[in-house]
Amino acid sequence: MSTSQIASVLRNHIIVSTTAYTPLIQSGMVFATLSGGSVTASIVDDVVSFGGARVAAADAIIKNGVIHTINKVSHRIML
Repeated sequence: MSTSQIASVLRNHIIVSTTAYTPLIQSGMVFATLSGGSVTASIVDDVVSFGGARVAAADAIIKNGVIHTINKVSHRIML
């Protein structure tokens, strides 16, 4: 992958304009991504997923938001 393709993939994984703490997320919520797309949250058996990627570790607080570790990468590339 080129540098621009890697950057595009990363932008698909950054939610903008909100802090998505898992206790506040509801199934069906749609979040805008830095790439200009969107990702839909789902909750099944108390497990949160974003666009089909399961949240493996949630709510790591950082200076400008929160980080969730997910179990797969979205390979959708927007150029």
